Amino acid sequence: MIINSYRFAAGGVPVITDPEEVTGVVGWFDASDNTKVLNGSLVAAADNEAVRVLDDKSTLGTIAYFEAAALGNRPFRRAAQINGLDVIEFDGTDDRMVAAAGNNFDTYSDQTEPMTVFIVSQPTTSAAITDGSVLDLYDSATTGSRGLVTTEIAYRTNARTWVSDGTAATTCSTSAPSVITLSQSGAGNVEDVISMWLDGNSVARDSGGTGALVATSAGHRLGSLTTTYYFDGYVCEIVMYDNELSSTDRQSVENYLIDKWGI
Repeated sequence: MIINSYRFAAGGVPVITDPEEVTGVVGWFDASDNTKVLNGSLVAAADNEAVRVLDDKSTLGTIAYFEAAALGNRPFRRAAQINGLDVIEFDGTDDRMVAAAGNNFDTYSDQTEPMTVFIVSQPTTSAAITDGSVLDLYDSATTGSRGLVTTEIAYRTNARTWVSDGTAATTCSTSAPSVITLSQSGAGNVEDVISMWLDGNSVARDSGGTGALVATSAGHRLGSLTTTYYFDGYVCEIVMYDNELSSTDRQSVENYLIDKWGI
């Protein structure tokens, strides 16, 4: 008798209990794991305490973390905020975390290489939808290199490379968390290699999108792009893969996050 260790959801999608059951994790940042949410003394942050470091909980053994070195830029840990789980709250004014010096995870993939990123977040104001950058995947002095993932369900580079149509049906809610999925195929350096989903539902491309992707992987940021586009809301979990996941694997990770965060 052969025993299959996988459980399957509707449609034959495997049920996972850990994102690393899907191959290719290069960064896993979980605000609900207090051992990875550290204060200024680099110990577990208490409820309502400023967070200096959001550490990687993947098992790759690499140096990978976000840090807010300056006290004024630190977000706060909020205990049992969503579905009984802890989150990190960014204030939309000056809170931001950057990939610290010596950090490895921002070199795993650039805009012209395959990658899949999952972000669980909840904007708390409408401004956080239109103006806030939850995650800045790429940033350098090169024109067009910026890659901002926003809760408008947008991926912006060179002003407007790829963005949803901006309707209410394709933006995140301010009253509940959402899963944003971004996948890039690595098939070239144009915007049509980018695909996005909201809570597992494909999001239409904006026909006005222009620009090209740039081969850069420098300067990941969480909560803002430098000193502009600050995110106002909760960051719950981020999982990054160094490949374009299959539809089945993507849905497995989305279902895991949807179930965990009560979406």
